[in-house]
Amino acid sequence: MLKSTKYINDNLKFNYRPNTSDEKVYKEIFEKRCYRKPSVNFDIGEGETWVDLGGHIGLFALYAISKGAKKVIVYEADKENFDLLTENIILNNLQDKIIPHHSAVVDDNILGDDTTISIWKSKNPSVNYRNSINKKSNGTEIIVPAIKFNSVVTDDIDGLKIDIEGAEVDILTNKESNYKYIKKLTFEFTLRSEKLHLAKNVLTEKGFSIKIPPSTLNSGSDAWIDYVVHCHNYSSSLLKELRLLKFPTQTRKNIADTPVRGMVLGKVISWAGKGEKAGYLKILSKKTEIPKYQKLYELTKEYIKYIDDDFYYTSIQYNKNNQCKKHLDKNNVGVSLIIGLGDYTGGELILYDENGENPVKHDIKNKPLKFNGSELYHETAPFEGERYTMVFYSID
Repeated sequence: MLKSTKYINDNLKFNYRPNTSDEKVYKEIFEKRCYRKPSVNFDIGEGETWVDLGGHIGLFALYAISKGAKKVIVYEADKENFDLLTENIILNNLQDKIIPHHSAVVDDNILGDDTTISIWKSKNPSVNYRNSINKKSNGTEIIVPAIKFNSVVTDDIDGLKIDIEGAEVDILTNKESNYKYIKKLTFEFTLRSEKLHLAKNVLTEKGFSIKIPPSTLNSGSDAWIDYVVHCHNYSSSLLKELRLLKFPTQTRKNIADTPVRGMVLGKVISWAGKGEKAGYLKILSKKTEIPKYQKLYELTKEYIKYIDDDFYYTSIQYNKNNQCKKHLDKNNVGVSLIIGLGDYTGGELILYDENGENPVKHDIKNKPLKFNGSELYHETAPFEGERYTMVFYSID
């Protein structure tokens, strides 16, 4: 096998097969930067741990290391690609940071009790990255080791990259796939499957915020390209920060007869000043300026910018396990936005009409909902489990 060496930077290099799709993959990752998307603030972060499904010869793993990733766990089914992947790890002395596995990763239900699976390898020797579990008339069948998807994704993983030529469809449309705690997900999706809508719905239920152009989302079986998707699981990241905090007690008699757990970051209406200058002022809450709340505050602002960059708010109310009675938010101005987070059942937001009648339940778990809380009565439906809510509102 003819090989050449290419330098990524002064510290990283890789061996590849000239005049093959190795060169195309390099251009996609390092020149076109397909796994970096500034418009949605998506990239590999310093100190992150990633899982790479469809590792090819290790170029995504090297990219992740170049961006400061702590560890990359790589799965590659094709033996020739895997051998070159392993060679590139050793070439860069990254055995402690890039962990390779010679295996396909398949949806749990598809694999069942099997430990191997058939994939179809292109007969064209210059194409070495289009190996698919979907049978191809122009492909050669090979048998490769295989493991279930849920066995490779653990709670300590920050990011997941999937590029497995069609096998992603069943993984991403299966509600039982265990990736809801992953913070970042990027994948290439086979549009010809016509299941991108379903994948988007499943991802949203798991807490991911995902933006796909309507023209792509509605592509059908005649689509001849695949699409690289970038999405954040802000729900997972926010839950992690919320669980680290000891929630203070608030007295809010309009929502509950007893003290509740909650706090405001951003502007509040507070009594301030002395003498003739004393009065109610709109000022930043004290907690907004306390360091231990800064990461939560910045992450929450990043989240609202991602889902609705034009939504105006001055304040964020954070609630923990609050059962709110029927009430109005009289000091709020205009439309608010609420989202529920956590492991709970029930807990819908109940909205009433302009006459305070005809209650309607709205599921807000990982689903942002806009409503005018100053004009429409609302309350919390009974719930079980751990329930957080964040309410973005304005007092201006």
